[in-house]
Amino acid sequence: MRETLLTGFILCVLTLSVQAYAELPEAEFTDQFGYPCHLGQEVTWLLFAHDKAGSHLAMKALESTGALSDPDGRYLVDTSAIPGWVASWFVLPKLRELPYAVCLDPQGVTAGLLAGEPGEVQVYRLHRRQPLQQQGFSRLPALERHLRLLIATSPEAKPLLQ
Repeated sequence: MRETLLTGFILCVLTLSVQAYAELPEAEFTDQFGYPCHLGQEVTWLLFAHDKAGSHLAMKALESTGALSDPDGRYLVDTSAIPGWVASWFVLPKLRELPYAVCLDPQGVTAGLLAGEPGEVQVYRLHRRQPLQQQGFSRLPALERHLRLLIATSPEAKPLLQ
Protein backbone atom coordinates (compact mmCIF):
# COMPACT_ATOMS: atom_id res chain seq x y z
CA MET A 1 0.00 0.00 0.00
CA ARG A 2 2.78 2.42 0.92
CA GLU A 3 4.68 1.59 -2.26
CA THR A 4 1.60 2.30 -4.37
CA LEU A 5 1.02 5.67 -2.66
CA LEU A 6 4.69 6.59 -2.96
CA THR A 7 4.77 5.63 -6.64
CA GLY A 8 1.61 7.65 -7.31
CA PHE A 9 3.06 10.67 -5.51
CA ILE A 10 6.32 10.49 -7.48
CA LEU A 11 4.42 10.22 -10.78
CA CYS A 12 2.32 13.27 -9.88
CA VAL A 13 5.43 15.32 -9.05
CA LEU A 14 7.13 14.27 -12.28
CA THR A 15 4.04 15.10 -14.32
CA LEU A 16 3.75 18.55 -12.74
CA SER A 17 7.41 19.37 -13.32
CA VAL A 18 7.19 18.34 -16.99
CA GLN A 19 4.03 20.42 -17.50
CA ALA A 20 5.63 23.46 -15.87
CA TYR A 21 8.46 23.43 -18.38
CA ALA A 22 6.56 22.49 -21.52
CA GLU A 23 7.31 24.55 -24.62
CA LEU A 24 5.44 27.82 -24.73
CA PRO A 25 3.25 28.24 -27.80
CA GLU A 26 4.40 30.72 -30.41
CA ALA A 27 1.97 33.38 -29.35
CA GLU A 28 1.32 36.79 -30.82
CA PHE A 29 0.19 39.57 -28.55
CA THR A 30 -0.17 43.28 -28.97
CA ASP A 31 1.66 45.89 -26.98
CA GLN A 32 0.11 48.93 -25.32
CA PHE A 33 0.14 50.79 -28.68
CA GLY A 34 -1.59 47.98 -30.61
CA TYR A 35 1.57 46.81 -32.41
CA PRO A 36 2.40 43.08 -32.65
CA CYS A 37 4.47 41.72 -29.79
CA HIS A 38 5.77 38.24 -30.60
CA LEU A 39 6.88 35.50 -28.26
CA GLY A 40 8.88 33.72 -30.94
CA GLN A 41 11.92 31.46 -30.89
CA GLU A 42 14.33 34.42 -30.83
CA VAL A 43 13.22 35.37 -27.30
CA THR A 44 15.76 34.16 -24.72
CA TRP A 45 14.19 35.64 -21.60
CA LEU A 46 10.69 36.52 -20.50
CA LEU A 47 9.55 38.66 -17.61
CA PHE A 48 6.01 37.88 -16.45
CA ALA A 49 3.71 39.64 -14.00
CA HIS A 50 0.36 38.10 -13.10
CA ASP A 51 -1.03 40.87 -10.89
CA LYS A 52 -0.79 44.59 -10.17
CA ALA A 53 1.85 44.31 -7.42
CA GLY A 54 4.09 42.16 -9.63
CA SER A 55 3.60 44.54 -12.54
CA HIS A 56 4.68 47.54 -10.46
CA LEU A 57 7.78 45.67 -9.29
CA ALA A 58 8.64 44.66 -12.87
CA MET A 59 8.20 48.20 -14.21
CA LYS A 60 10.50 49.66 -11.52
CA ALA A 61 13.18 47.10 -12.37
CA LEU A 62 12.83 47.63 -16.12
CA GLU A 63 13.09 51.39 -15.75
CA SER A 64 16.20 51.22 -13.56
CA THR A 65 18.04 48.60 -15.66
CA GLY A 66 16.94 49.39 -19.21
CA ALA A 67 16.59 45.64 -19.72
CA LEU A 68 14.07 45.87 -22.53
CA SER A 69 16.61 47.56 -24.77
CA ASP A 70 17.76 43.94 -25.18
CA PRO A 71 15.90 42.63 -28.27
CA ASP A 72 15.99 39.08 -26.89
CA GLY A 73 13.73 39.91 -23.93
CA ARG A 74 10.00 40.40 -23.50
CA TYR A 75 7.78 41.68 -20.71
CA LEU A 76 4.39 39.93 -20.63
CA VAL A 77 1.49 41.13 -18.48
CA ASP A 78 -1.63 39.09 -17.81
CA THR A 79 -4.51 41.55 -18.25
CA SER A 80 -7.26 38.92 -18.36
CA ALA A 81 -8.64 39.88 -14.94
CA ILE A 82 -8.96 43.57 -15.86
CA PRO A 83 -12.38 44.61 -17.20
CA GLY A 84 -12.16 46.04 -20.73
CA TRP A 85 -13.34 49.52 -19.80
CA VAL A 86 -10.80 49.74 -16.95
CA ALA A 87 -8.03 48.67 -19.32
CA SER A 88 -8.95 51.20 -21.99
CA TRP A 89 -9.62 54.14 -19.64
CA PHE A 90 -6.86 53.67 -17.06
CA VAL A 91 -4.34 50.88 -17.74
CA LEU A 92 -3.49 51.48 -21.41
CA PRO A 93 -3.01 55.26 -21.07
CA LYS A 94 -0.60 54.64 -18.17
CA LEU A 95 1.29 51.93 -20.10
CA ARG A 96 1.61 54.23 -23.13
CA GLU A 97 3.77 56.53 -21.03
CA LEU A 98 6.43 53.81 -20.72
CA PRO A 99 9.53 53.93 -22.96
CA TYR A 100 9.36 50.18 -23.71
CA ALA A 101 6.85 47.72 -25.14
CA VAL A 102 4.68 45.69 -22.81
CA CYS A 103 3.15 42.53 -24.29
CA LEU A 104 -0.46 42.27 -23.16
CA ASP A 105 -2.29 38.97 -22.71
CA PRO A 106 -5.98 39.92 -22.42
CA GLN A 107 -7.24 36.33 -22.79
CA GLY A 108 -4.69 34.81 -20.38
CA VAL A 109 -3.57 32.34 -23.08
CA THR A 110 0.14 32.04 -22.27
CA ALA A 111 -0.21 33.58 -18.85
CA GLY A 112 -2.26 30.57 -17.76
CA LEU A 113 0.77 28.36 -18.45
CA LEU A 114 3.20 30.45 -16.41
CA ALA A 115 3.47 29.82 -12.69
CA GLY A 116 3.84 32.56 -10.13
CA GLU A 117 2.94 33.75 -6.68
CA PRO A 118 0.91 36.92 -6.09
CA GLY A 119 3.13 40.00 -5.98
CA GLU A 120 6.04 38.20 -7.64
CA VAL A 121 7.72 38.75 -10.98
CA GLN A 122 8.67 35.57 -12.80
CA VAL A 123 11.78 35.55 -14.98
CA TYR A 124 12.10 32.70 -17.47
CA ARG A 125 15.21 31.79 -19.41
CA LEU A 126 14.13 30.36 -22.72
CA HIS A 127 15.68 28.42 -25.57
CA ARG A 128 13.40 28.20 -28.61
CA ARG A 129 10.35 28.85 -26.41
CA GLN A 130 11.42 26.05 -24.05
CA PRO A 131 11.72 27.32 -20.47
CA LEU A 132 15.10 26.28 -19.08
CA GLN A 133 14.85 28.08 -15.77
CA GLN A 134 12.26 29.99 -13.80
CA GLN A 135 12.91 32.33 -10.90
CA GLY A 136 10.44 34.37 -8.89
CA PHE A 137 11.36 37.75 -7.42
CA SER A 138 9.47 39.76 -4.83
CA ARG A 139 12.25 42.26 -4.02
CA LEU A 140 13.50 44.98 -6.34
CA PRO A 141 17.30 44.70 -5.73
CA ALA A 142 17.36 40.98 -6.51
CA LEU A 143 15.28 41.44 -9.66
CA GLU A 144 17.51 44.30 -10.84
CA ARG A 145 20.67 42.21 -10.32
CA HIS A 146 19.15 39.33 -12.24
CA LEU A 147 18.05 41.54 -15.16
CA ARG A 148 21.49 43.16 -15.36
CA LEU A 149 23.01 39.68 -15.59
CA LEU A 150 20.63 38.76 -18.41
CA ILE A 151 21.39 41.82 -20.50
CA ALA A 152 25.14 41.67 -19.83
CA THR A 153 25.59 38.16 -21.20
CA SER A 154 25.90 37.33 -24.86
CA PRO A 155 22.88 35.87 -26.71
CA GLU A 156 24.70 32.55 -27.10
CA ALA A 157 25.33 32.24 -23.35
CA LYS A 158 21.87 33.26 -22.11
CA PRO A 159 20.14 29.89 -22.63
CA LEU A 160 23.08 28.08 -21.04
CA LEU A 161 23.15 30.02 -17.77
CA GLN A 162 22.00 28.02 -14.78
